Amino acid sequence: MRALYPLIVLLFVPLLQSCDDDVIVALPSRYVYFVDQAGTLQRYDITLKKTENMNMSDVTYVTTAAENGIVLFETAPVTQTRLWGYCEDGSIIPVPQPVTESPAEEYIYGGAHATLSREGHHAAWAVYRRPAGSTDTTEWTQELCRFDCGAWKMKQVDVSSFVRAQFEGSNFVPDIVIVRDIRISANGSDVVFAVDMTDIQAGTVRARQSLLLRWRNDALEMLQGNRDGFR
Repeated sequence: MRALYPLIVLLFVPLLQSCDDDVIVALPSRYVYFVDQAGTLQRYDITLKKTENMNMSDVTYVTTAAENGIVLFETAPVTQTRLWGYCEDGSIIPVPQPVTESPAEEYIYGGAHATLSREGHHAAWAVYRRPAGSTDTTEWTQELCRFDCGAWKMKQVDVSSFVRAQFEGSNFVPDIVIVRDIRISANGSDVVFAVDMTDIQAGTVRARQSLLLRWRNDALEMLQGNRDGFR
């Protein structure tokens, strides 16, 4: 009977290894997403060591994969940039964007790239509200959107109005406000982001300034920056 022990071990160990392989294959983290030179979304399978074409063209940016396998990516066709989500079930859906109350205004996706929480249950991205068809960026209002993927619920906050209020009475007027980078907490309650501002002065002279802000719950607050203009 003792002579059978080594044989049993030899048979059992490969079975355990096979189970481990099945678990590894099932993990969403086995994928790395990237955009090739042609602007096509690709996915590399670390486990199987092969690349899969996701059949999405005109892609300009893709987030890292969240723990639940979700990624967000941008496409820039001829008209305007759009935001998409690759879901856990393998479907690709357009991410919902705000809708204006007046036909005289419109929302467009833009500013900083979108960001996902580590688990993938919350996301944040930037949009502009502008007069319909306007190309004058001094008329554009930069807003942030925060999305709860589970509840399918979105909140918005007006970044431009907050920033301009902070500089009221100073020698700096933020004519153009652009969100440059966004990070979101695991539970989606905190969004930290950087803002660049331009004060368009006489002639070709422009003053610039940057801020670090936080959107916590329903309020914006300044984390770092100056309330006075500088060259």
